[in-house]
Amino acid sequence: AMPPLDSWRFYCLCCPPGTRTCAFLGNAQMKRPFIWHGRQQEYDPPGEGSLGYLSVSFPCSLTADNRRQLHALAKITGLECVSTGFKSERQLRFGYNVDCDPGAQLNLGDTCEMSASDICAILNANFGMSMTEDDIT
Repeated sequence: AMPPLDSWRFYCLCCPPGTRTCAFLGNAQMKRPFIWHGRQQEYDPPGEGSLGYLSVSFPCSLTADNRRQLHALAKITGLECVSTGFKSERQLRFGYNVDCDPGAQLNLGDTCEMSASDICAILNANFGMSMTEDDIT
């Protein structure tokens, strides 16, 4: 069995899942652990990732399966994920705060197709995750 990451000792047991900051332990700036597809992962606190955006607005070209995977990932991590628009033009926003100011949101536009590896690159760069293509498909 794989030993737990060091960050598990900073995981807030006193707050419910999805809590953005701990009011008691002061661990708001620590990486947050989660289990995804049987692997232990973690993500950075808001603003600590290399890109530093609070949310990402993905293009409408995401497949329905990719959108489902991102919704599931948000549920597991406590991050937010919202899809809006008509079924054929669904826009997905993912992040710490999907209703943040547009200046704090990375808008990927509507024109490009995104592969699973592109999605992973964005998640890894902005949220400090270590996702692989297999994690999104």
